[in-house]
Amino acid sequence: MKKIIALGLILLINVGCVSSKLVQQYKNPDIGFFQANKALIISLNTNTESRQITENTIEKALKIEGVFVEKSLDFFDEPFIKREISKAKFQQIEKDLLEDDFDAILVTKIVGRQKRYHTANLLYEYMKSNQTFEEYYYGNQYNYMRKKGKKEDYVILVFETSLYCICPDKERELIWKGQFEIKDEHNMEKNINKLKKQLIIVLKDNDLLIQE
Repeated sequence: MKKIIALGLILLINVGCVSSKLVQQYKNPDIGFFQANKALIISLNTNTESRQITENTIEKALKIEGVFVEKSLDFFDEPFIKREISKAKFQQIEKDLLEDDFDAILVTKIVGRQKRYHTANLLYEYMKSNQTFEEYYYGNQYNYMRKKGKKEDYVILVFETSLYCICPDKERELIWKGQFEIKDEHNMEKNINKLKKQLIIVLKDNDLLIQE
């Protein structure tokens, strides 16, 4: 029994230390392997430097895997994210993309920030108390600790990446969407590099863009 408890504590500590992971995803059930002739990478980030880092990093990673891609920063005359686009204008953009042989769009954006505590810290405090694990764990969740004035250990960035098909016979069909949690290193280049590694793994696992 002691061995089981010890193993459970080790697993919880390891989970608390994960710096990047896929937390949820959806894949169109009608899609098997999807390989694009040419994919456009779009970062929906209002910060110019962050947008450049994101598109440059993902472009380089996909090109290494043999995927023919181009950044929105290179395709559009001005940043895509900063333009107010009407439905008619958007349809014209799609037409331009099709004429330039694009058949897929990969979109990435930050959808949230979440404050977290290290599980290891929680367990250390538990070992010094006489409470049951359940009592201590639920008493020390984020909302409780925030009310007590505890300082957060780290911040998680939640990235969402979506892959769309813009094939002539289909209207912006969603192929795949995934959400990733990345431990914020307070350095966008490091954060995007962690996202890139997870993204490549997930695309391969789902037979998307990358052919083994």
